[in-house]
Amino acid sequence: MHDLLKTKAEAADIIKLHDIKTNKEDTEQNMLNIETIHRMLKNLSSMQTEAFKWILEDFKKINKGSHENTIQFLHTQSIKVDTWIN
Repeated sequence: MHDLLKTKAEAADIIKLHDIKTNKEDTEQNMLNIETIHRMLKNLSSMQTEAFKWILEDFKKINKGSHENTIQFLHTQSIKVDTWIN
């Protein structure tokens, strides 16, 4: 019986848990916001990858040497991020 009493919840604890729960509307709105942010990140990642690709092509035309390696590295990293997000 002593073990059973140890596991019983206090009424104040139950009320506190009920008070901190979110309602359904807030949860649904948060999920929509997360989906919107995810979509925006996917678009931003794709634009970044394309921008680095164009910059890299320009550097190859101009023959800038060491800068080309840096841009190539950034382009590769942006492809990895784009793949990870999508």
